[in-house]
Amino acid sequence: MKQLIKKEFLLGWKWYNYIFFLFPVLLLIPNYPAFTGMIYIFFFVTTLFPTFLTNNDFKFMTGLPIKRNDIVAVRLFDVLFGQLGTILVAIPFMCIKVFAMKMGPSPLMDPNFAFIGMMMTAYALFDVVFFSTYFKELKLPISMLLSILSFMAFTALLETLVQVIPPFRAVLDTFDLRYIGWRLMVLFVGIAIYVGGIILSFRLACKRFSRYNM
Repeated sequence: MKQLIKKEFLLGWKWYNYIFFLFPVLLLIPNYPAFTGMIYIFFFVTTLFPTFLTNNDFKFMTGLPIKRNDIVAVRLFDVLFGQLGTILVAIPFMCIKVFAMKMGPSPLMDPNFAFIGMMMTAYALFDVVFFSTYFKELKLPISMLLSILSFMAFTALLETLVQVIPPFRAVLDTFDLRYIGWRLMVLFVGIAIYVGGIILSFRLACKRFSRYNM
């Protein structure tokens, strides 16, 4: 598995794939919606996965003495690396925005613990939809469309709930230390859902890919 991951960075990843890790810096823009600064992972996936198909990477790996599950695992690693990398890069900029620049409330949800937890939940949904459909026929456009629509619909639902339900807004869309326990709970729940989403995505993708005729 270590050699497959090494191959990804040497042969699969291009210089422009790393550029998308810089987009969370947009969070420093005044009144810039926090959710918007986290969706550039889509461009990362839409530039990385077409390269795999163009280079016949799947056919190459199926010819190696490895299991198909290992192929799924390394593709899942690519997406997880992009998602977790985006979150880790975004956190310092969130802190700068809140504590150093002392900007006021964002138009949508403020970048806090609850926001990160909700973001990880949305990423989990994206992963489940993307991998369960992509490894069925290895057709990227359909998988990307379904996963992006699912992500956008879910984040819109979360934002709507926070904005229109006063208790949610008062507890989650704030930096008030009185409610930090609730925001931490949302963060931990989001982490748990994300881990569960990884496991479910892997199992569904392996099941679909095992039936695919290369």
